[in-house]
Amino acid sequence: MRNVKITSTGKYLPKRVVPASEVDKLIGVKEGTVAAKSGVLERRYADNINETQSKMAAMAIKECLSKVNLDLTDIDALICTSGTSEQEIPSNAALILKELKAKSIGMTAFDINSTCMSFLSGLDTVSYMIDAGRFNRVLFVSSEVASVGINYRHLESASLFGDGAVAVLVEKSDGESGIIGAQMKIYPEGADHCRIVGGGTKYPPQPGTYTEDDCLKFKFEMNGKAVFKLASQVMRADVDELLQKCDISLEHFKLIIPHQASKSGMKLIQKKLGASPDQWMDIIENHGNMVSVSIPLALSYAIEDQRVHKGDLVLLLATSAGFATGIMIIKI
Repeated sequence: MRNVKITSTGKYLPKRVVPASEVDKLIGVKEGTVAAKSGVLERRYADNINETQSKMAAMAIKECLSKVNLDLTDIDALICTSGTSEQEIPSNAALILKELKAKSIGMTAFDINSTCMSFLSGLDTVSYMIDAGRFNRVLFVSSEVASVGINYRHLESASLFGDGAVAVLVEKSDGESGIIGAQMKIYPEGADHCRIVGGGTKYPPQPGTYTEDDCLKFKFEMNGKAVFKLASQVMRADVDELLQKCDISLEHFKLIIPHQASKSGMKLIQKKLGASPDQWMDIIENHGNMVSVSIPLALSYAIEDQRVHKGDLVLLLATSAGFATGIMIIKI
């Protein structure tokens, strides 16, 4: 077991609440379609001026540190685990520290991006450094403005996404709390199932040369049926593999927190696993799919609402573009 513990969490949700009925109008469908199709009743949209990724991240960090009376100077590293970037260069982590006015602080800060499972990837990677004593306190922060990438011509994906930020402070533990096991896998046959093809070196921005259809290259694309099919084929086997390695059964978990990808997708995974309703953490109705924010935000709510306590086992389940799966067993 890697000896790490969650010491505090903080969040920031944009002020604008967007009900399903508003998304119905944006997409151009009859009222009630989005709620019925996605199961998302409301989500938040950032204004992307006063609520940029870095500004929302900074607010989440301030709340997180205030709960434990710490300052940024008490932190050894800041790891941004977002699936999107505020700008191509520099890193999100640098922009967040700039927003926090961390002048000449000289701390370690970098990004880890594996889209929706970025928090799991970041925690899995950096926890070894905490356990080894390289870092004592590390701030993980996920912040997303997914709304800017929505293609309102596509009902399936446009009905899902929301914005927000969450920060999680992780420290070295005394051995009572930790990460018991983790597993990350990628299935590249699903690489085109979820994507934004524009903005990289293959399709860089070229103002004035694009048709309206070309501009859609900079919006999110999803083949929901293909994602659903691949997830149903691999997720149960991947979970079973890690549980067997760690000699833990599903009934031992106090809580199971999946990535809030879609209501139908989560129902499928819950059914495949045979997880009870009491074990299952679902926040998608009031938040939507928040990309990398979904899992740490749900974990934050679980801690705040005392759905988990010290010593409880929690199973984190992620899926992401690529197509990738991530599974982590945490002892709170």
